[in-house]
Amino acid sequence: MYFIESGEIKIMKIIGDVDVNIAYLSAGDFFGEMTLITGSRRVASAIAFTDCNLHVMDKEAFKSNITNNRDFENRILVTLARRLEETDLSFTLLFKLISKSSKP
Repeated sequence: MYFIESGEIKIMKIIGDVDVNIAYLSAGDFFGEMTLITGSRRVASAIAFTDCNLHVMDKEAFKSNITNNRDFENRILVTLARRLEETDLSFTLLFKLISKSSKP
């Protein structure tokens, strides 16, 4: 898991032949937590958009912080919920766009 102290990171995913920008993150944001939570392989790529200073948290430190640090736990939960809301909104808008374009 990475914490951004300074700089900007672009989170992207390649879908077919298209580079899809998922998010732009900056100082105070974090990424890479999903692998620590699920153990699954990453599903997107993080690309430095500017020079960055990052802090790394390994799985052991992550588990310890989730267990022993309520502020950390809350920050993770709130951020994941916010990202899920944003994904839901994007999916809804995409579905509406596809539905409109498929009508005769």
